[in-house]
Formats: sequence, C-alpha cells, structure tokens
Amino acid sequence: MPIDWLGMAKFSQPILRGSKSLYDRVVGKALRIDFEIGDVGAALRIHNPREQTVVVESIEARPAVLGFSFGDSVDDMAEAIISQRHGRSELARAVVPSNESISASIVTFDPFHTSPAETVITVRVNWRSTTRGMFSRSNTTRKSSVRDIRDLRRAAENSQPRITII
Repeated sequence: MPIDWLGMAKFSQPILRGSKSLYDRVVGKALRIDFEIGDVGAALRIHNPREQTVVVESIEARPAVLGFSFGDSVDDMAEAIISQRHGRSELARAVVPSNESISASIVTFDPFHTSPAETVITVRVNWRSTTRGMFSRSNTTRKSSVRDIRDLRRAAENSQPRITII
C-alpha cells in the first residue's frame, strides 16, 4: 500500500498554524481582541502587542450573524457583508501597527435578531506578520453570546448623544 506523502502534507499546515497560535498565546504575542463600545456603536477592538506590524487578512464569525466594518462608507459596509458571506478575499482587511489598536464596527445580519440569546458566537481574526517568516500566519479567537452583543449594542446606543428639537 503506497503512502501518499503529499496528502499527508496537507494536514501538516493546519497543525503547524495551530501550534504557532498556541505558542503566541503562551508567550503573550498573539493579537488581543475584545468587544467594546466604540465611537459609532458596538465594535471589535484589535490590539497588536507584537514588535512588528500585523496584517488582518479576515474576520469570521460563526454562526454567520455578524460582520465587521473598518469604516462608515457604503463600500466598507459592502466589504463587511461580502467577506462574511463569501469567505476570505485577496485583499487585507486592515493593518495594525506595533503596539497600537484599531476598531471594527459590528454589523448584524438578519438571523442575529431572531437568534436565541444563549447562542455562542465565535469570532476568528486571521492575521499575518509583515516579516513574512515561515510561520507568519496565525489566528486569534474570541467567544461571546448573542445576549452579550445585544447588551453591548444597547449600551452603545444609550451612550450616543441625542438631539432634541424644541
């Protein structure tokens, strides 16, 4: 029975990438992501504690009830919808300089409003270092519930200034 060495090599890449992600978490050099109240509402904050600039390749939410936009224009919103529905694109979503943070606005899709509050949403940020070493690609995940995201959005709406005309 011949052994298909190239077939076995397909499995090595995810294993090596997972080992790199685990190493980054233990050493403390993985991206830190967290949900917060941003300037325009609920947002996902991405902080880069590394000494190199990091390129965010994609942000995925499972189940697909959330999208993430890095701007307020129609093109940015369309990019958030397309990237969530059709997976990774060839273009990078964002660049995070060393020891800095960026925020991505949260865009909700139709199933979010009817989802049970206990549903757990897993957000995965796929990124790579600009040094482009052998193991430069990695990912960071964050779990939250639909209830937490709803509460965060409600708090963001309450903190926005209101205009009252008398």
